[in-house]
Amino acid sequence: MFDRILVPLDGSQAAEVALKVAEQIPDRRIQLIGVEPDCTDLSELCTGAREREAYLETVATSLREQGRYVTTLVALGNPAEQIDATASSSSLIVMSSHGRGAMGRVVFGSVADSVMRHASAPTLIVRGEQWHATTLQRIVVLLDGSPLAEQALPLAIDLARAMKIPAHLVRVIDFDQTEASVLAGLAAAEACARQQAELAREARAYLALQTHEYQSPDGAVTSEVRIGDPVEELLAVIQ
Repeated sequence: MFDRILVPLDGSQAAEVALKVAEQIPDRRIQLIGVEPDCTDLSELCTGAREREAYLETVATSLREQGRYVTTLVALGNPAEQIDATASSSSLIVMSSHGRGAMGRVVFGSVADSVMRHASAPTLIVRGEQWHATTLQRIVVLLDGSPLAEQALPLAIDLARAMKIPAHLVRVIDFDQTEASVLAGLAAAEACARQQAELAREARAYLALQTHEYQSPDGAVTSEVRIGDPVEELLAVIQ
């Protein structure tokens, strides 16, 4: 399925965490890309490009020793734009969420955000230095019932099957009964609670349909409904 995985690297350990994830995904090729930002000093630009090329080749050599087919590319210009342009021939981008390069010039974060929003290939963002797991345990997919959110499902399910790990579908109902009681009074809060229970039933039914559609002998698909702040609940699920 994954013909080529693109891994952007900036020379930092945080960025290299993405490699630990990419190595676990069955694929035919891995392409490593490093981007040297434009500068007015041509000598400095050439030196930086050579340093990046040598660094990428060092990383590639280690991967090739594991039996991987690896290519490298050093691009010049805006990091996000160059990664986006290269991604057009990739089936998946795997990159760190942040990290400063050994040369101190590229800071991921804004770059990762731009790539995630604009790249033509699906993008898997790894939490850089905050990611300490040795292997991926499951793929978590947050769904809100919209067709836009459901676009992530086929890729997530295929990735889970390829890696032989479960896919876990989550829907969060954003509701705070305590706040409702304070703002609207007890009677209104009770009505809201009944509405919350109905929303939970609908959410479970929705997830049950999605789970049934994607369930297969190639991998388990589970689901759960959570109530609370969507960001906090999702973070709790992936801890």
